[in-house]
Amino acid sequence: MWLLGSGGRTRLVLVVDIRESFSNTPKRIESWDLSDDEILKLDIVTLAEHILQWHERNRIPLIGKFTANFWLCFWNKSRQHVWEYELSLDDDELEPKGDSVANFERYIMAKDLLPDLDESLRIQLPLEKLSTKMRNCLRVHRMSRAAFQAKEKWKKLRAEKQAP
Repeated sequence: MWLLGSGGRTRLVLVVDIRESFSNTPKRIESWDLSDDEILKLDIVTLAEHILQWHERNRIPLIGKFTANFWLCFWNKSRQHVWEYELSLDDDELEPKGDSVANFERYIMAKDLLPDLDESLRIQLPLEKLSTKMRNCLRVHRMSRAAFQAKEKWKKLRAEKQAP
């Protein structure tokens, strides 16, 4: 729709499909070595930090492996798959790992965007910067997942405590 609905003004759309997968179905953990009373005494941020540390200590991942596929969709030709990137937080080092970008085209031809441009003019694709940004986002995503679990558990316990 970005291309077709633009009346020809949009010449290129970058489509990104990111999917998470787990090697094993993650177990639903709800106590993290804390009693319900201990959980209720903590604020959500402290509980989220505890959840994150508990998962690290027990080597139980909060997030899986991510696969990102990138397509360039031009106004004047069919879509082009330009890059696939896999990344996860390694169990031992908790460092992001990703595939090399060496096997993918690192540029697009400017004439694909504007036919009047020089045929030899190439536009560099910032794949290294994109992969770095994605790796940095994994840690934030992991903390967000811990915070979500903390909030859900805390709300559930508060509701149970207030129920007649």
